[in-house]
Amino acid sequence: MKKIISSMALILALSSANASEFTLDKAHTNVGFSVKHMMVSTAKGSFKNFDAMMDFDEESKTFRVFNASVEVASVDTNNAKRDNHIKDSDFLNAKGNPKLTFVMSKYEKLSDTEGKMYGTLNINGVSKEVVFNTTINGVAKINDKTKLGFELDTKILRKDFKVAMSSAEAMISNEVKIEISVEADKKN
Repeated sequence: MKKIISSMALILALSSANASEFTLDKAHTNVGFSVKHMMVSTAKGSFKNFDAMMDFDEESKTFRVFNASVEVASVDTNNAKRDNHIKDSDFLNAKGNPKLTFVMSKYEKLSDTEGKMYGTLNINGVSKEVVFNTTINGVAKINDKTKLGFELDTKILRKDFKVAMSSAEAMISNEVKIEISVEADKKN
């Protein structure tokens, strides 16, 4: 039994030997969303304050860890009145649930540039399993820094997360698109 446990520990250590921790380059990262408004236009917004912890294996082009958080109060739709409404209790409830979070449970590699990131998304105090389509744009060494670029996108239903429950779909679509563009630096 001791040999089996030792062997398993060695396999786990070797499988993550190429994984490296990366930190967000926040100046080159965008956490955005869009939703249909009155069924005729698309309202877009983003969050200005966010963070993530990630381990990425450069050799196998897979994520080992991706956990992120977003501050609700940092929402920006280019309209202060709308931003304040989104922060209110009938939408994202910034006072009661100040952060949106995502915790990756597994990464499914489809190719060196495409994959699926599975995990738990928590919005407004409600947790749901979601899948982000993942596009790895590349890894490059620039000015003695190793940079990782990737994009995540998914669609969710706002009512699944108890957001704007009294708003009719003719006013605000139930479907919300989430689009995240990331640039990250490898920790030395």
